[in-house]
Amino acid sequence: MRGSFGLHVRAPAGTRIEQTEVYFQQVEDYIRQVIPANEIGVIIDNIGVPKSHHLALSDSVTVGTGDGEILVALNQPHRPTAEYLKMLREQLPHRFPDFEFFTQPADIVSQILNFRPARPDRHTSHGPAAGIRDELPASPSRSLRSSEAFRGAVDVHVQQILDAPRITIDNDRILAQQSGLTQRDVASSVLLSLAGSGATSTNFWLNYNRTA
Repeated sequence: MRGSFGLHVRAPAGTRIEQTEVYFQQVEDYIRQVIPANEIGVIIDNIGVPKSHHLALSDSVTVGTGDGEILVALNQPHRPTAEYLKMLREQLPHRFPDFEFFTQPADIVSQILNFRPARPDRHTSHGPAAGIRDELPASPSRSLRSSEAFRGAVDVHVQQILDAPRITIDNDRILAQQSGLTQRDVASSVLLSLAGSGATSTNFWLNYNRTA
């Protein structure tokens, strides 16, 4: 669809969802400064990872609470969408140096022609991938030499995140077994504490009084 674009915004790893919302509002406010108000139709923010049965309806690039996508639809008439994207690519990294920005197809046709959803590949080594990223013009802050050597390369980034906060649990299997706990019990308890019960015991309420 003409006059639309999707801007993926990635805050520092481990950012809480409520703080991510504040950051997204700041980015959205800046987008409204770049694009005239009469040309903006609607701006929608999708933040964080959805619950299990909503994954098919979400952006597969989002990997945590600090991730999200800003969808922008423009009114007709408007200046070229590519021109606005060029301005945002140049200005956003300087305005928000701690964030990572890259664009994705916003319409269903371009998404299909993109062949496959973006996702981290578990077979890819992060070190070499990061080295290639640093040699390519991922943002205006990259070297001019690289920009000249790889013309047309934009939004270069590594999908994997390795610096997210993590919890390491030292579990005494013998003591747990003596207490009547299995490793599944321990793992389920941790999952419930960190992610809730939606992934372990999904509940459905049926209205038996409702007729078809």
